Amino acid sequence: MAESSPGPGSEDARAASPSPLAEFVAEWRRRRVFRALVGYGIFAFAVLQVVEPVLHGLGLNDAWLRGLLVALGAGFPITALASWTFDLTRRGVHRTEAAPSTPLGLASHARAAALIGSAALGAVLATGAWLGVTHRQASDEAAARTGQPVTLAVLPLSNLSGDASQEYFSDGMTEEIIGKLSRLSGLAVTARSNVARFKGSAKGAREIGKELGVAYLLEGSVRRSGERIRISATLVKTADGFQVWSENIDAKLDDIFDAQERVATRIVEALHVRLSPDEAGSMGTWGTRNVAAYDEYLRGQVLVEHFHQTDKLEAARKHFERALEIDPRFAPAMAGLASAEAQTYRNVDSTPARLERAQALVARALAVDPRLVRALFASGEIRGVSYDYRGAAERFRQVTGLEPRNYLAWDYLCWALGYVTPPEVAEAEKACRRAIQINPAFGESYYHLARVLIPQGRFPEAERALGELAEHFPDSYLVRSGWFWLHLGADRPREALAVVEQDRQIMGTGLGRAWAAMALAQLGRLDEAFAEFDEGLAGGYRDLPDLRSNPYFEPLRRDPRFGRMLATHGIELGPAR
Repeated sequence: MAESSPGPGSEDARAASPSPLAEFVAEWRRRRVFRALVGYGIFAFAVLQVVEPVLHGLGLNDAWLRGLLVALGAGFPITALASWTFDLTRRGVHRTEAAPSTPLGLASHARAAALIGSAALGAVLATGAWLGVTHRQASDEAAARTGQPVTLAVLPLSNLSGDASQEYFSDGMTEEIIGKLSRLSGLAVTARSNVARFKGSAKGAREIGKELGVAYLLEGSVRRSGERIRISATLVKTADGFQVWSENIDAKLDDIFDAQERVATRIVEALHVRLSPDEAGSMGTWGTRNVAAYDEYLRGQVLVEHFHQTDKLEAARKHFERALEIDPRFAPAMAGLASAEAQTYRNVDSTPARLERAQALVARALAVDPRLVRALFASGEIRGVSYDYRGAAERFRQVTGLEPRNYLAWDYLCWALGYVTPPEVAEAEKACRRAIQINPAFGESYYHLARVLIPQGRFPEAERALGELAEHFPDSYLVRSGWFWLHLGADRPREALAVVEQDRQIMGTGLGRAWAAMALAQLGRLDEAFAEFDEGLAGGYRDLPDLRSNPYFEPLRRDPRFGRMLATHGIELGPAR
């Protein structure tokens, strides 16, 4: 029997037939597999965005998130199988019929390829997300194991109360949360003043994190309405903008302490920071459980650190007093009031009663809580304004040991070491620069740095420091005080005298009168110098180290009137310590 020969045009037909890959793709499109997988991918992404912060808000660890990722990844092959088998139409769900032109084997292969491809896609996505979560957790835990503190900045909480007078409340809560976290050795928290410039900023987490040099940001808001508060807080990783944790806390105003503690505790948990027993115990300690007293304390605390602004210092003092009227055992308020009284004694009113009251307040605060850092700091201030600079430095060293990122303590340590006679300029300068490194927005540190640089003859650097101070506080008497010392150190006593004589705030204190006496002594105008010196002693000037050895008093010390005047005011220099 003869073989049949191929018919005309059969090779052209084979050449025109689609390839197996094209057949697979066409069948996937017909059965809407691609569309289903894209839709499911969008759905899975949306689920992650919603569920992830909920899991963190409920306090569930990352194992729950990894489990969710596995479940969502497994959904890809299931979606592919369902879309291959069934078709969703206006009349309902129907089994998809095979295309008449598609061989049965090819349909099976296409279905297998669809399932394998979608399963691979799901596995890749789930594995990538799994590794991302695991890497974040591992990196945080690795930092904890190496002893390196996790860097964090708490951005100013926005006041959403619709009342500008409530700004102190959100600022005060920001400061309290920063203070609580700053005491933990596993965290390096940026100072409040250093992040204040980002209040209301449109900058993103990555940009702010880069500027501040921190790995994490806490951002949020406070809404106070009557006796209710709502705190919204989000912890963000600055490297990629990942939301590590987010939560809304609604509470009664009376529960503000528990709400703040929850925010601080959740941050510690999310960053895997290990706490010592003392640190764990401190998380729930706020000094009082009386909301009204705490409210007054918050008002005072945001004002008291600016000791050179008399109006703020006086307002802070009144708020602390009201807090203690409400809760007489509120130790942080005692310490805050002691600071206000000490700085008022030093810079405004040198009445001895102020110093005595400050000392009594600190003693009471330490009797309530012997480890209260706020009281230890105030104790250092009192020693400093009493001209016991070495004793003050000892206290501030203690505070910096307990709170290594307390920029105020570093600044005051610089102040104390720079004012001892002779000044310990090397350690003082190091302390000032540490304060500026932690918080470059705190202007007072530039004044104390200038005071340390002047005795070393580094006048251009001192001028630059005073320029920085003027940028922050252009109208502050500290700027003028700094120029007084710069002129005196550079052997320009006439210019130094002009600075203090033109400043009523400086000349209104015993300290200012003593400064004027120094400048007059360098000009050889001893009668006028002794007149100012007498006024200074009457106003409470008692800087014994300066009286013993300050070179600008030397012309007075050589005069017999010096000893007689000291005796008249009941001052005995005694031996140097």
